[in-house]
Amino acid sequence: MYTRDDVVSLYRGAKNKKEQIKILAELTCSDTDTIIAILEDAGEFDGTYRVCTRCGRKFAAVSNRGRAFCPYCRKNEAEISNLKYELKQVTAQILELGRESARIRSKIERLQNEIH
Repeated sequence: MYTRDDVVSLYRGAKNKKEQIKILAELTCSDTDTIIAILEDAGEFDGTYRVCTRCGRKFAAVSNRGRAFCPYCRKNEAEISNLKYELKQVTAQILELGRESARIRSKIERLQNEIH
């Protein structure tokens, strides 16, 4: 279990302070907002904030590139992307089964016509 002093000490010793915030959040099983609050209380946080374009949460800016999503929304975005890919795969399988079904129906009709 990490204390507030441990978090501040690990942050001070980090070369990449913005990345260290995420690492500390993982190590302490908390979120980046909690780590930033600890660092702010200790007068250590020297980063900038951004506002999530999806939910409006304030979060530590790790990068200025692309859309500004907080860690929670970024995780959701990745999950949505994975589900869309899975849906695309399942849809392709359904289309293939539809073609196979049509082929079988056609064969049944042909055989029935030969009988009559």
